[in-house]
Amino acid sequence: MLKIWLYRNPLLWAVIGFGFFTIACYPGFMSVDTLEQYRQAHTLKFKDGHPPVMAWLWSKLSFILDGPQSLLFLHLGLLWAGLYIWSRNAGESRAAKWFIVLGFLPWVANFEGVLWKDMGMAFSLLLALGLLSGRNPSRIQIGTAFGLLLYAFMVRSNAPVALIPIVWYAARRLLPSLSSRIMIAITALLLVAMFAFLNFFNYYLLDAEKNHMASYMMVDDLVHLSVVADKSLLPKVDDKTVMECAQETIGETKLVGRLFCLVAKPSYQNVAPIPYEEVKEAWLSAVAGNPLEYVRFRFSAYLYLLRSPSERPYIHWFSGISPNEMGLVQKDNAATVFLNGYVSGIAHLAPFLFKPYWWLILALLLLCATWSMRGGNDALTLIRVLLISALLYMLSYIPLTPMADFRYVYWSTLAISLAAIKFFASDLSFRFDLRVV
Repeated sequence: MLKIWLYRNPLLWAVIGFGFFTIACYPGFMSVDTLEQYRQAHTLKFKDGHPPVMAWLWSKLSFILDGPQSLLFLHLGLLWAGLYIWSRNAGESRAAKWFIVLGFLPWVANFEGVLWKDMGMAFSLLLALGLLSGRNPSRIQIGTAFGLLLYAFMVRSNAPVALIPIVWYAARRLLPSLSSRIMIAITALLLVAMFAFLNFFNYYLLDAEKNHMASYMMVDDLVHLSVVADKSLLPKVDDKTVMECAQETIGETKLVGRLFCLVAKPSYQNVAPIPYEEVKEAWLSAVAGNPLEYVRFRFSAYLYLLRSPSERPYIHWFSGISPNEMGLVQKDNAATVFLNGYVSGIAHLAPFLFKPYWWLILALLLLCATWSMRGGNDALTLIRVLLISALLYMLSYIPLTPMADFRYVYWSTLAISLAAIKFFASDLSFRFDLRVV
């Protein structure tokens, strides 16, 4: 009996998951971007090139436990607490255990210990929806869920798109008796309020410096349109420099990431940084002059993000800590080596699992399938919310694909997986109307 209890106890397995990934990833895997946010957390000089709220939260966590591991503990706590709550909400269903198993699956485990905003957003949404999806969530649970949704909203620039159906679902759980029209209006008002709070928090409370990250994508567009026009459309940058960077391979592509090439060119360094307003004006003029080519280019960049079956996954695993002057290092142990081998092995055997195109197709198929599902309306609604959020988040990259890192669809893969498990853990079933008219 004890062995059966240990095997079936979701809380125990959640603790095991938390412990394993803490050991494997300690003190947290950190890229150059993460290190910049960690630096801001200590200097308290914030820039909006990365979410100020993440660095601010990290600074507060440092009062409790100094070091990058404080954010690792928070991220893993959000994830495994969320998975446990999802499992508990599934009750006695045989599929309930799969919510816990989800934390060990390769497309979740690959970035679980990386201290990126993508993980902070995804794990916050997972826990928030877990709290909201209970049979009778308390006001405290709903309030906590709204706090998590606000953090997710603020921690990634395109998160608001993913939150549209989730905020609607949260408002519906809080005020279930209201009509659909009023619920849509409340959802819109809540999203506007989140936008207002984000700006107030970033620029008035934290006095964050504006970095105009949109200029990165504008530079990509201007370099491509310069090639089409056979002249430089980028302000103060000569034709030769632009054409050279248009042909340089960055991140396995000649489409995006052009700024990484330009900043290494002397002719660009003489004028960098180009004022944002000048870049914006040049971009608006170039796009207006050739809108079809702009749309074609953006779709090409998006298809590169999705990856084709013939291409290998791009940045589907990250480990270690990038070189830094703060003395932060991560040392591999047996758990780290096992995790690396596990993810790399699955990526070799089933590379499609780490390509966004597969998840996009899967989400579309599952969403269409929901119209043939019959059973509990609450479970069906939650599944649709997850799938629509996943799709909106993936589609939001069409106008602003930065590179092709698999992490950009991390929330989508997590949401789609949750939706699939939720179907098997509910009383939903497929029923087809075959009556002949």
